[in-house]
This record gives sequence, C-alpha cells and structure tokens, in this order.
Amino acid sequence: MTDLPANPKNGLQQDPQRDVFMFRYTPILALLFSIFTSVKILAAEPQWESVKNEDGIHIYLRDVSGSDIQAFKGEVKIQSSIESLLALLLDEESCPEWVYQCIEPAVVERVSEDEHIFYQANDMPFPSTNRDVLFRMRITEDPTTKVATVYFENTADYCKKKDSLVCKKINRSEYVRIQTFTGFYQFTPAGNGWTHVTWEQHIEPGGNLPNWLVNSLLVDIPFNSLKGMVALISRYQK
Repeated sequence: MTDLPANPKNGLQQDPQRDVFMFRYTPILALLFSIFTSVKILAAEPQWESVKNEDGIHIYLRDVSGSDIQAFKGEVKIQSSIESLLALLLDEESCPEWVYQCIEPAVVERVSEDEHIFYQANDMPFPSTNRDVLFRMRITEDPTTKVATVYFENTADYCKKKDSLVCKKINRSEYVRIQTFTGFYQFTPAGNGWTHVTWEQHIEPGGNLPNWLVNSLLVDIPFNSLKGMVALISRYQK
C-alpha cells in the first residue's frame, strides 16, 4: 500500500484524488449554489400578473408583503417629451381631468423645483366615504440615461401643525385620510419623440370597503388615469 504524502502544515496525509476532484468541481458547485440561491430569491418575490391590456395600456397586479391590498403597475407608450409629462404631473389643478376619481386637488407647498406637497380627494361610489391623501412628490433624473422618476410619499400629517389657508381647509376634511400611499412614475425616452411611462403604486384606502370595489379600483385607477394622460398631454407639449 502506497503511503499518502503528508500535509506539511499538520502532518496529515493528503489524498491526491480528492484534491483533483475539488480542483475540478468546486467552480461548478459554486455556480450551482449561486443559481439555486437566485431562483429561491426570485421565487420568494411576488411576481407581476397581467390583468388588462387594452388601448396600448398594460395593467399588472402583484401581492405586497404584510398587506391585504395588491400593488398595481401601469405601462403605456406616449408620443410626448418627458418635460411635457412632468408639466402635466406638476399641474395639480388638472388632476380631475385625467386622474380617475380625483376631486378637490390642491397645491399645499412648493418646497423646491423638484419637491412638492400635494393634496387630492377621491370620489368614491355611494355609500362609501370619499378618501383623501396628502403626499410628497420628488423628481429625479438620471443625467446619463435621461430617465426621470417621480416618487410619491405619504405625508398624511403634514398639515396638522400648519396654519395656511389650504391646510386649515384640509384639517377640516371629513374624508377618510389615506395612510399608505407609495409609488412612482418613471419616464424613459423611447426615441423619435416617444416616452415609455411606467406607474407603480401601492395604496391602502383605509376604512371598510367591499373587496369587489377595492379590486376594481386597482385596475380602473391606473387604466383610466393613463388613458386620461394620453388624451390630455397635447395641452402641455411645446
């Protein structure tokens, strides 16, 4: 029987066949482990499910961890510049003309050129109580890709310690205040004067609303709003 060579560090015998196996197959094992881990992570993340594709507008829904209300995503390609689309979003007074069920919009504060506090209410069908929301809008732009992203962040208590006329009116509101309101618009240049619009949003309307109404709104809000955006954008094009 041939003696195995000793490891100079610990005096133990080495197995050449084992070393060859480890040398040859360690990269493969590492790759398999990486693939398995990636698949496991993807499987754990809720996937978007297509629920409507009509008039060039595509609507998706997906589950949100810790919430009974799904998030929605709407996509559409619009013949418009990004500047015109941003002008439409910043014109809060036009909200009822294109955002589904929007009523009583108001500019609460223009914090800066790229940050604004807006208020709007949502006209809910009888006998449900109307909802309202206070939110911060922040605009960012990637200088390389020219992609503009408009983030929405809930600021439900923004007016509590404010004494401006608009905040006084908001503080007297008897509507149900939305507490969960997060999402974004993303405007991506698509060439030849076109822009790809993506809108992702998660809203919890609060109170007691029937499931059929909530489920219908998750599709109706993005679909009808993006349809309204397409119809109104020509007003803002230079």
